[in-house]
Amino acid sequence: MIYLSGVTNDRDEPPLIAAGIGLMLNAGNSYHLRVQRYPWWAADIVGINNRGNLDDRFDWLDKLPRDRCLFAVSPDDYPSAERSLARGLEYAGLIRDMGFPVAVVAQDGAERLAWPWNEIDCLFIGGQRTPNPNAEWKI
Repeated sequence: MIYLSGVTNDRDEPPLIAAGIGLMLNAGNSYHLRVQRYPWWAADIVGINNRGNLDDRFDWLDKLPRDRCLFAVSPDDYPSAERSLARGLEYAGLIRDMGFPVAVVAQDGAERLAWPWNEIDCLFIGGQRTPNPNAEWKI
């Protein structure tokens, strides 16, 4: 298993890297400036806030290095499992053509879908947060 941190800073970065932890980039943060320091990384094009121009997000992704990238998360449609799968597949070819492995987001109920495994490289586990994290579907 490879762990990716969604948080980095000057203090925490050296022990994260020493532990072999990678970095999760988000189009809304400046972590792309640190990506070359980490052993591996991944990118979430849309991110949690799901705001902003999608063309700008793809421009941001295209400026990132391809080496050591585990995957780029295709846009999703939170919180719908069905719509997230459809939207993820809609952009999978573009992401792959840009030189990145593709991750599609699994939302609550994704276990009931027929996943086209030959069209994606990675499954990104999403889903709604609940007051009791141990009761979430992904657990």
